[in-house]
Amino acid sequence: GHRVMVSNAIAQRLPEVFENPDKFDPSRWDAFNIAKLPKYSFIGFGAGIHTCMGESFAFMQVRTILSVILSTYELELITPFP
Repeated sequence: GHRVMVSNAIAQRLPEVFENPDKFDPSRWDAFNIAKLPKYSFIGFGAGIHTCMGESFAFMQVRTILSVILSTYELELITPFP
């Protein structure tokens, strides 16, 4: 048999899938639609039958952490909004 490995570090930087993959551009996620990408091109939590069992738990944790931070602390910008 053969071993097949996938690297997220490489897969998320394919120029034929992601425009300017090596440029830091947080706004690229503003209108992100995973349905427009080729199948299995975004594998943050795996894909197909090998999807991470903790994906929904991870998203719930992020929402919980953000709600605690936003309700506990008063955040303010220290530089003008870009």
